[in-house]
Amino acid sequence: MSQDAFPLRGVRIMAVSDDRDTLRSYQECLTRCGALVELATDGIEALRVMVHRDFDVLIADTAMSAMSSDDFMREVVALWPWMGIVIVTADPDRATAVPDDIKRQLTDVLLKPVELDELTRTVSRSA
Repeated sequence: MSQDAFPLRGVRIMAVSDDRDTLRSYQECLTRCGALVELATDGIEALRVMVHRDFDVLIADTAMSAMSSDDFMREVVALWPWMGIVIVTADPDRATAVPDDIKRQLTDVLLKPVELDELTRTVSRSA
């Protein structure tokens, strides 16, 4: 198989959402494209994993429990200033209301329902 069959080969991704089915679909899709995907159901769980492993891209849903998505992403920006961020939201207003300190690392804001091909292309740009 050609390299194009695995456009995300070796890209390390942390995906965070409170929806386990969504996380599994992201993982299946991105893994088929060659990515290494870790999952977390909230920001605190994600940070616990992230301090022990290197990631290239963060996919974060704005609906989080235990910690606000903005607080979580601010932690990510402070600790990993090279990491690309992809935000997923059901709120169209959220797409334009990203705080400036997070925008520096933001690749895109995707509106739900997310098309998996679009997610793959976005992660590829972010890596």
